[in-house]
Amino acid sequence: MSEPLIHVEEVIAGYVPGVNILNGANLELADGELIGIIGPNGAGKSTMLKALFGLIKVTEGKVWYRGEDVTGTGGEGVGGVGGDGARGGAQSRCPRSTMCSRR
Repeated sequence: MSEPLIHVEEVIAGYVPGVNILNGANLELADGELIGIIGPNGAGKSTMLKALFGLIKVTEGKVWYRGEDVTGTGGEGVGGVGGDGARGGAQSRCPRSTMCSRR
């Protein structure tokens, strides 16, 4: 089996110190695979994406992108989105999208 595109292991993250929204979240995405993150309001869907993109602090756990640990890279998380969210930044690895399947 090939290396996953994205691998999230036991991630704990939130917006306020001591108040965790994600409590041990796990996710694995293969290159070319399409998934959906579903759940009720307040379940942590947006928080998971923000943790992947490096837009909020991951207090525990790891996020890997193409085998590289991008946990806590300060806005250069999965896809190198940078601080401006979905638009991508000047330093973005994927300047035309928030996530890319090719390099």
